[in-house]
Amino acid sequence: MKTRNFSNNGGCLSYLSLLRQGTQLFFLVYSMVIGWNFYRFYHWAISGQGAQPMRPPGIEAFLPISALVALKPFLLQGRYDLIHPAGLTIFLAFMTGSFLFRKGFCGWICPVGTISNYVERMSGSLQLKRRIPPWIGFPLMGLKYVILAFFLFAIFIQMDLQQVSSFLFSPYNLAADAQMLRFFMAPGKIFLMVVGVLFLLSLFVRNFWCRFLCPYGVFLGILAFFGPVQIRRVPEECIQCGKCDQFCPAGIRISSLETVRKVECIGCLECVASCPEECVRPGIGRKIFLPVLIIPAGTCAVLAVAWFLGVVTGHWHSHIPPEMFAKFYRMLAQ
Repeated sequence: MKTRNFSNNGGCLSYLSLLRQGTQLFFLVYSMVIGWNFYRFYHWAISGQGAQPMRPPGIEAFLPISALVALKPFLLQGRYDLIHPAGLTIFLAFMTGSFLFRKGFCGWICPVGTISNYVERMSGSLQLKRRIPPWIGFPLMGLKYVILAFFLFAIFIQMDLQQVSSFLFSPYNLAADAQMLRFFMAPGKIFLMVVGVLFLLSLFVRNFWCRFLCPYGVFLGILAFFGPVQIRRVPEECIQCGKCDQFCPAGIRISSLETVRKVECIGCLECVASCPEECVRPGIGRKIFLPVLIIPAGTCAVLAVAWFLGVVTGHWHSHIPPEMFAKFYRMLAQ
């Protein structure tokens, strides 16, 4: 038996959990800063008072449907979105990162996933978490596939390129970021009820939104399924302690698998951090094992490269003048 210095949670790499929490917190705060800067731009656009602040391109990361629509002319014609180019750039970065380094976006960056993790910790403190039986869990997992199929069918099958172009240049899409802001500033009763129900469900079922409803996550998960990097368990080193199953936010029974080629795997490395024998590791194939930080480092590197290429090629800042955004924002406000 190999001698290890076990951490409190039974693993030798518990720093991974702390690193993940720190990374998630950084991107959550960064997202809030982007939101605040966009609010300042929106306030200037509506009031016309004061110095004009810069519209933060990063706000377009919160427009995934617009990015998915813009993906169609990009793939078929090589035509880049001029309205929300940063949204498409970020979307392509997460698609690339998910194929190369699993769903690192979901496990390390996504602010919704971060909030879900905080709710899960609250649930653990209150001892509310319950395990869903398979006869309920499997049908529930199908919901996110249905939602994704709806969007893919509507955009890639029903809409032709002329309709896509009309949507991208429509007042609705031009003011999509402002509509999102107004939606959160003055949420309706239905929205508050839905959020409340999701919160309560997440108290009892870990990461309910991410596991059962998020179409963005399942889209990236399908790309990750075909990617080269997977989480591997070495059976001959495994002591069947079950810690990898216990700490997996996606509810995957890792102890029964050799290769975790699952769409639900978010590349969070909690299974790696919790393993006392370090027999769960990221790798390629059966024999090539990779550094444990390859998933978060690779995901962040792809995002950084995408940002740099977007800036230098003119695919980061919108080609729409701020005054035109202001015009459509005022139309929306009226």
